[in-house]
Amino acid sequence: YCGELKKWKGAEIGLESVLEFMKIYHNADFTIIGDGPCKNRIKKLREDSIYKERIKLEGRLSLDEVVKKLNNGDIFLYPSYRHGLSTIVLQAMLSGLPVICIEGDETSRCVKENNAGICVSLPESRKELISNISSAINLLANEEELRLKLAINSQTTALKRYNYEIAIQRIIKFYEKINDQK
Repeated sequence: YCGELKKWKGAEIGLESVLEFMKIYHNADFTIIGDGPCKNRIKKLREDSIYKERIKLEGRLSLDEVVKKLNNGDIFLYPSYRHGLSTIVLQAMLSGLPVICIEGDETSRCVKENNAGICVSLPESRKELISNISSAINLLANEEELRLKLAINSQTTALKRYNYEIAIQRIIKFYEKINDQK
């Protein structure tokens, strides 16, 4: 996980989901990069866990440090409740990480349309959400072929659909369309 540690960004839900997953997969590691108002709650969840040595709280890092961490990962967990397509998700995709996210925003549309990870539906209960995210992590941990396929799709999507050249062309087309309407 990488992002601000705010309730709606989902770091706490992510940690709880990973802790659920670790009950089955004891040797998993989880890294949380970021800082924010939920930091103390996340620290407490970590400290209260028997897996605390496997959970790294990195705080804020430089972009170069973030990229290094992403390049050493296997899955990018981004359970934000509502967010546009964030740059950190694109950076994770560029690093070749399949994304686990929650359905309902631009991140999930990108992931779903490009088969670049797993989108978990937002159920009515927190307990069910944690279980669903944990199940998605478990699926990718146990299905290496699937994880690698999603990783390739993720990286290909970032390279081909969201690079600067394409973004600039979209902006130019947008302004040309506006100019034509005058």
